[in-house]
Amino acid sequence: MKAFRLGLQKKLQLDYQITPAFRENMPTASITYDTTKSDEELLKDMNESCRKRIKKSIAGGMQYRIVDKKDYEIFFTKRQKTADSKGFNTISKSQYE
Repeated sequence: MKAFRLGLQKKLQLDYQITPAFRENMPTASITYDTTKSDEELLKDMNESCRKRIKKSIAGGMQYRIVDKKDYEIFFTKRQKTADSKGFNTISKSQYE
């Protein structure tokens, strides 16, 4: 599949001068957690690798919280600004949602 995808991207670039958006950093699926559970219950439901990464990030000062629509708008605006300044393509807001 990867070889086919890369070949198609190359063909689009050569034939139509279309630069595909970089999507390898997007998850293939969404993971949803029940945030009514306690922190201990949430960690228990995660696989070991995920638990380790969460604990390491918290120890490093990362904070986790539930966001609202306003926070999402701020995040998406910053994401687009970064993409524009770095010169790479990204997916549209509707695709991201």
